[in-house]
Amino acid sequence: MSPFSISRIGKLMQMEFLLYRKFYSILAIGTFLFTLVGMLVIWYQYFEGIQDVSSHLDGTAPTQWVWEKDAYYGVFLTFKVLVWFLVIAQSFKALRTRSSAEFFLLLPASVLEKLVGQVVFLIGLAELVLPFLFWLAVRAAHWIWVGMIAKIKGIEGSIDVSIFDLTFFLPNIQDQNWSISFFLYGILLLVTSWFFLGSLYFGKWNVVLSPLTMFLTYAVLAGSSIALSRVLFFREEEAWRFQINVDQPEIFPDVPLIMLVLIFLLYAGSLLSYVIAYFKLKEREV
Repeated sequence: MSPFSISRIGKLMQMEFLLYRKFYSILAIGTFLFTLVGMLVIWYQYFEGIQDVSSHLDGTAPTQWVWEKDAYYGVFLTFKVLVWFLVIAQSFKALRTRSSAEFFLLLPASVLEKLVGQVVFLIGLAELVLPFLFWLAVRAAHWIWVGMIAKIKGIEGSIDVSIFDLTFFLPNIQDQNWSISFFLYGILLLVTSWFFLGSLYFGKWNVVLSPLTMFLTYAVLAGSSIALSRVLFFREEEAWRFQINVDQPEIFPDVPLIMLVLIFLLYAGSLLSYVIAYFKLKEREV
């Protein structure tokens, strides 16, 4: 058997869906309905809030209000966090019971193929399928709001609800320092890979223990940095002040050295998480 086969990875992904089709079907339907209802509630509360403010200021209800495209970012961030917990943190579900674990580990596929199959399937679900359902739900909510609810309630100006197209999900770094963009995407990659690794170590407790270990790791790193600052730059009159200068030296214009170091650590940590996951899965097969 060859060590790596795209065909076997495809079959592993197909098997993953068939084994847990009820879970993934409920997840897809729930994503659509939850987003649709959630957006209608958010828009209604948003309008009611503006109406209350206007009534307190001049005693009249507003005749015009605007929901800008940028307002969707907060909603989408909440959606992404839920996807981490409901999708990525649920990887390697077959390893959570003895019988299904034996079945999964004895499949005629290499450890690398099993790892890649899980990563590609779940990331594809989290980054392509569910965001597309999120977008469809927002479009449907917009149609319901503008075409039905706004007219029934007689809310003037409510059609000024901006809608976004699929380019909303594409990276936009035109107005940002490139290092900040790499830093933010590095955080996303590290959190994703950490959840994959946590599934192999923590099993069904992954949704609790992975975020906890992330927090503890951050606390240790931040605490050690502050302690190092106290040792190297201690001044008695500024005993609690953080002394390490993060703005200098600059390697590139507006890109300090510490930013490059953090970017390297984030991407290296993400890659290392998958390497550790590979050996952990290999250990389970022994």
